[in-house]
Amino acid sequence: MSGYVVGADVGTSALKAALVHPDRGVVSVAEHAYPMHRPQPDWAENDPADWYVALSRAIPEALAAAKVPASEVRALCLVGQRDIAVLLDEDGTVLAPCIHWTDRRNPEETSELYDSLGRSRLIDRSGTLPIPGLVLPNLAWTKRHRPEVWRRVRIALQPKDYLAYRLTADIGTDPTGPTRSILNDWRHQDWSVVTCGEAGIPREILPDVKYQPWEPRGTLGAAAADLGLLPGTVLVAGGGDDPAAALGSGVVNPGDVSIGTGSSMSWRVVATEPRFDPTGLIGLMPHLVPGRYLHEMVATGTGTTLRWFRSVFGDGMTYEQLISEGAGICRGSEGLLCFPYVEGATVPLQDDAARAVYYGIAGYHRRAHFTRSTLEGIAYQYPALLDVVRTRGHQVGQLTISDGEARSHLWNQIKADVMGEAITPSLRVEAPSIGAAILAGLGTGLFASVQDALAVVLELAPQVRPDPAATAQYCALRTGWEHVRGQVFPAFTAR
Repeated sequence: MSGYVVGADVGTSALKAALVHPDRGVVSVAEHAYPMHRPQPDWAENDPADWYVALSRAIPEALAAAKVPASEVRALCLVGQRDIAVLLDEDGTVLAPCIHWTDRRNPEETSELYDSLGRSRLIDRSGTLPIPGLVLPNLAWTKRHRPEVWRRVRIALQPKDYLAYRLTADIGTDPTGPTRSILNDWRHQDWSVVTCGEAGIPREILPDVKYQPWEPRGTLGAAAADLGLLPGTVLVAGGGDDPAAALGSGVVNPGDVSIGTGSSMSWRVVATEPRFDPTGLIGLMPHLVPGRYLHEMVATGTGTTLRWFRSVFGDGMTYEQLISEGAGICRGSEGLLCFPYVEGATVPLQDDAARAVYYGIAGYHRRAHFTRSTLEGIAYQYPALLDVVRTRGHQVGQLTISDGEARSHLWNQIKADVMGEAITPSLRVEAPSIGAAILAGLGTGLFASVQDALAVVLELAPQVRPDPAATAQYCALRTGWEHVRGQVFPAFTAR
């Protein structure tokens, strides 16, 4: 077969691009970071222009690394965050910074909004747990606090659909687009007219669900030059970043579990039929694979807790260097405990107002102890999430871990030991962009099926198996961690 495809993922802190060939697999990857703007405490905003700049730099870099000319690129596919929306006026101009899903401004207003609309009714329609930072509360905040902006809003697009609009002038989305907005109707795989009406959000500002993720949505015009591509390059619709990560990790069969480890920790379980959880603890959405559904939990504040610690105390160290320091500390971090809730707690216990805590600090603790306790504090949440999956009736097969944390063998081993379960790391941490490239290949016929694509692009590391002695030790340590958590965070609510 001839030709290449590009997949790009619009993430929280960086855009990643993967160049894929139908015979050679992943031939190059590129990444460009952008800042998270925090103009006030608890605020978090993206500048949508940063995404376009990152896309225009990452794709040429990927092509140059592989020495592939633009003439050989058949298609581009974009995936990205589903929790946020860019506000545009009638001319397509961005009206305001994009409020991010890690934003925690005015939590009382968000709680009042959800209470007034009825949390159980929202869960029943959306299939998602109502938490801060999602599209509905962010739109409601803008309407209330920025009326001069709200009056001019004509369309609200999620990141990958915003970039698609910049590239083709097309306005639309796929069935995964409305998910995790709280404005969706999971049964109809569309926006909920009822929720929009009750919340005072005009349905017409939300893009119509027009495409399946693997279908072409247009071709690039003059804007192709910004990306180092040629006019006429096909743009495939794409989908959400979490289902793309599952696809790029080979998590497509019933019972497969994808554990995503970016700014948050996302668990996704594959099934052939949707299994609605009335508590909302496990959300649901269509997979990017025909005939499959994903059931997901998102624990916020995990990766961002380590990112915060590194930025404040890392002295310019890379994540690899920082984590390597923790390897020299014994299990349990000599009594230092971390509760990684810099953005609140979501699952399996919920407290939007919770914030991170390091507990038990002693004079002999060094930075390495704090690093190790952070790794362990995040890992201590894994067994409870696995238990939720099983108690909700889902079968559990292979556990595959992807994204940034999958790079660390130490951290993978800690997680396996804490759970007492084997995990399989993806060798390619750019799983969402690889999933996007698979969709691009399907949309242009370079791949005949998902299985054909995975046979070429999927690269998994050897299984990381738990050490029985370590598992027994961590069982006792985790029990102690949970006991202290109950004392430090008495407001935690189990669902």
